[in-house]
Amino acid sequence: MTARSTERRGVLVLGMHRSGTSLVSNLLGRMGCDYGGDLMPAKEDNPRGYWENQAVVDLHEEFLAAVGYRWDDARPLASGVFSGAQAQATRQALRELFERDFASTSTWVLKDPRHCRLLPLWDELIAENGDEIRSIHVLRDPVAVSESLAKRNGLAPGHAFLLWIRHYLESERATRGRRRAWLSYEALLAAPEEVWPATCLRVGLGDLPAVDFVEILDRSLDHHRSRITDDADLANDFPWLLRVVDALQRLTEGESPEAQAELDEVTRLLEISDRVYGSPMDWLSDEIREVQEKRDEALNEIRKGQDYVGRLESELEEKRVLLEQGAEYARSLEEELAAKNSAQKETEDWVELLKYQFEDRGRKLGEAKEYNRQLKEHLAEVERNQEESKSWAQSVQDQLAARVEELEKAKESLRQLEAKYDALRGTPSLP
Repeated sequence: MTARSTERRGVLVLGMHRSGTSLVSNLLGRMGCDYGGDLMPAKEDNPRGYWENQAVVDLHEEFLAAVGYRWDDARPLASGVFSGAQAQATRQALRELFERDFASTSTWVLKDPRHCRLLPLWDELIAENGDEIRSIHVLRDPVAVSESLAKRNGLAPGHAFLLWIRHYLESERATRGRRRAWLSYEALLAAPEEVWPATCLRVGLGDLPAVDFVEILDRSLDHHRSRITDDADLANDFPWLLRVVDALQRLTEGESPEAQAELDEVTRLLEISDRVYGSPMDWLSDEIREVQEKRDEALNEIRKGQDYVGRLESELEEKRVLLEQGAEYARSLEEELAAKNSAQKETEDWVELLKYQFEDRGRKLGEAKEYNRQLKEHLAEVERNQEESKSWAQSVQDQLAARVEELEKAKESLRQLEAKYDALRGTPSLP
């Protein structure tokens, strides 16, 4: 890979597993940093997401497996693991990944807790590509980390503590002289508006856009809040752990030669322990690895069973909902049918009433027609009677006129007779 002519920045989010590195990586992504490729999907133990480049994680896992280690292996990495054929093959795969996924980005971010112990694998690549690298080391109290790992992976406290020490000692030594910042996870949750901008300024990311903590930060994420300082016996049992915690806490305030000297001393003591107990640890690690593999297989089977039960419960719930919906639909159909039957009954009653009214009106119409016929016949009879009455009245009138005429004639005859009578008697006639 040839050096780039344009400036490109890279941010490494480093820290032990279960230490809040996912939150920090999420913050950087929301500020515009590029993850480069497909992200590891969220899981039950991290429902908000890991914000890790899946391809990088896969390459780290493949490398560790190829050289005989796992992510939870607390042994020191064997000398030569970063110079062998597997290391060269992994570096080449990382080169190809960067050429493919980060060619056009200005600021990239990578986060994988395994990176803490695999930084030497990246030195050659970082030197080649010319990117300006800075690292943000996320520090969480080892007791809280141990409790989280015990819940998720069943790790014993001593195992988790040694793994915690390895991650931070190795990542601190590998990043000395580079631009970096140490960030307390607990402090970030307590005062994000103060801690996060100061961290960004320390590593030269102050030009990135601000982030809305309300959308991302959930203080309930700190499920395990135990502190090593809360248990005096624990601090006495693991003195190296307490020394490393104190030194790293001082680094959160800025670079400290005294803190680095303390970490170097713990590293020296740990290397002596590794030389003394190396072979037994290798044997125990093989035994532990075998047990862990069986445990992981059992956990996978349990998870598959839980997933299957979950799917069955989901299907059962869906079917219960469908059954309730079907019952509700059946009730609505029954109500609709009852309403339609009621409406049909009302319609039938109305039709019967109409039929009765029609028949009644038919009868009344027939009666009216009969009455009309009778009226017509009566009228015709009246008209006939009227004609007869007219004829009779005319006859009577004619008779009366004839009688009057006869009476006048009689009167005239009477007057004549009276006149004759008077004449005979010699007296005047009656008027």
